[in-house]
Amino acid sequence: MSTVSQLVESLKPLTMRAAAWDKVGLQLGDPGAEVQTVGVCHEVTNEVIGQAADLDFLVTYHPLLFRPTTRLVAGSSPDGRAFRLLAQGTALYSVHTGWDAYEGGTADSLAASFGLLGVTGFGPLHEAGLVNVITYLPADNVEAVRTAMADAGGGVLGSYTNVSFETPGVGTFVPGTDAHPFRGEVGELYREPEVRLEMLTPRGRSAAVVAALLKSHPYEEPGIDVHRVVTKYGMVGRVGDLSQGVSLRTLAETAGTALGSDPVRIAGDREQIIDRVAVVPGSGSEFVTEARTEGAQVLISADFSHHNAVGATDAGLAVLDVGHARSEGPGMPPLYDWISKLGYPTRDLTGIETSPWKEQ
Repeated sequence: MSTVSQLVESLKPLTMRAAAWDKVGLQLGDPGAEVQTVGVCHEVTNEVIGQAADLDFLVTYHPLLFRPTTRLVAGSSPDGRAFRLLAQGTALYSVHTGWDAYEGGTADSLAASFGLLGVTGFGPLHEAGLVNVITYLPADNVEAVRTAMADAGGGVLGSYTNVSFETPGVGTFVPGTDAHPFRGEVGELYREPEVRLEMLTPRGRSAAVVAALLKSHPYEEPGIDVHRVVTKYGMVGRVGDLSQGVSLRTLAETAGTALGSDPVRIAGDREQIIDRVAVVPGSGSEFVTEARTEGAQVLISADFSHHNAVGATDAGLAVLDVGHARSEGPGMPPLYDWISKLGYPTRDLTGIETSPWKEQ
């Protein structure tokens, strides 16, 4: 039999892409306890807990404990539900934004609900905490400059050091009358075989690395670029094209049918023809700018306030608010499928209704 900690290790691929602020991973349970039966749910409700009473381990999409707590007592609250799970011996593990970004997870499943083509990710969940320091120099000087940059704290990526990349090319310049060129003649176009040297650098060491680069570089005025690095490992949104353009009104009807979220809230010209669509599961209002940058004409997501919707339409982006739980629904069947393939008897609790909103 496997233990909770062994199962947790198997689930790491689903959570390693999660946002830094998210509460993913093991939330309740004894890592050394045995696991024989597993359940999968969208959110931990009282009904879910009741149906999980005989389960050793429960995988939830939404975290149960999202805010700090100082006590766990019985009652109608997340803390109270956590107490019930502990009392019945059910460990709890959350995947949330890690599953959103995972290949085949919530975001991909939401995009598939609309038949989007050429789907790509957008909306990074977090920055990498790195910058890329780039310079150009003769091949003979690369090793000295790389070493100086690394000694100053550059080229660090996880457990690796001296991480860099080289690309050969040709640099051109014309030295001015006041210049003292390392190579070439004043007033004449000079072509120098060069190497583009790139080094990933922790943001907090970037100033020291650039200073070391300048000190060791052979050129009088070296070219230096410093680029912010945004990880592409965890993208919460997807953008793609419809096979043929449809009106915003028709797309809203499609959303209502596909997601069971009729009526859909619409912001924008209902007769506008839409052919490029962005989707974000859950609360997506903060990704308006990114969706527009990707060329989308509409963002399908949830939890838009009045001001969010006005801002989006002012920016030329229509909005379909399909409801929080409904926007995440397409990702629940594949989550159950993924967990069930781990080899444990697995109970599907993803169909239990979790939305607090009811139709009139």
